Amino acid sequence: MNMIPLPAEVPVNLGDRSYLIYVGRNNLERVADLASPIRGVIGVVTDTNVGPLYERRVTEILEGHGHRVVVYRMPAGEENKRLDAVEAICGAFLEGGLDRASMVVALGGGVVGDVAGFAAGVFMRGIPFIQVPTTIVAQVDSSVGGKTGVNHPLGKNTIGVFHQPSGVVIDMELLRTLPPRELRAGLAEVVKHGVIADADLFAYMEREAGRLLAGDPEALAFPVVRSMALSSQYQNSPENPAGLSPSETKTGILQGAFRKFTFSVCRDWFPAYTSRNSERYPALRISIRWVPLLSSRGALSYWPAFPTS
Repeated sequence: MNMIPLPAEVPVNLGDRSYLIYVGRNNLERVADLASPIRGVIGVVTDTNVGPLYERRVTEILEGHGHRVVVYRMPAGEENKRLDAVEAICGAFLEGGLDRASMVVALGGGVVGDVAGFAAGVFMRGIPFIQVPTTIVAQVDSSVGGKTGVNHPLGKNTIGVFHQPSGVVIDMELLRTLPPRELRAGLAEVVKHGVIADADLFAYMEREAGRLLAGDPEALAFPVVRSMALSSQYQNSPENPAGLSPSETKTGILQGAFRKFTFSVCRDWFPAYTSRNSERYPALRISIRWVPLLSSRGALSYWPAFPTS
């Protein structure tokens, strides 16, 4: 049935910078395990969406293990992925007493992970950090590769550093509060992995579509773990990642912004939608089988009619 027994560990092999991704249910205590060598103040960075739900739990876990914690809650949204956000975070760290012996915990989706990871990479010329991704996109993409950074008015993700986390903690139960739009965006990202590299994963996605779109943590465990393993496997050198061509990525970003469309869904479907010769690309013919499933639940509400036939 392709079920994954939890807890599970996914290794990211980077030599002396290797780390583990811990996947489980109600496993946030792992954050304290990863932070156990830290003697300085721990800075928890979250946002206005995730903070009210989970920052207290993470803070209490860390404080329960003797750590002093400073929390910075940034405004949610891609529009806040800017240099001034990094400056504000570093200011909060300085005011809160963080130093070279400190650590950062990034609690949130991809924006929080990118911004907090960048802040950790430049604060005091670099301190360790832990990723606690709370969206599927962040779990299967942002948690692998060490890519951190912010946007510039002239380009997305153009300012940043590669800063590998000390570890990643994924609690599948956190997906229960994921908005439907973000859930579908994450599933679109996983579908892409299945189309490119794993027929069993794609078959599972089709077979369990109902449970996946309902946000069932048990059903989501296999695609999340498998996608992370694929990301780790195919990015043998994550700091030089291969993937969509720059033209495809930029086109997807622009189209997504124009349509007010979630970027991951857009990036997944836009090349297929614009191709007039999709019969030449078996992966596209396979991937569009998911379009009716997504569109019937509102994922493509901003999108024109898709010729699924």
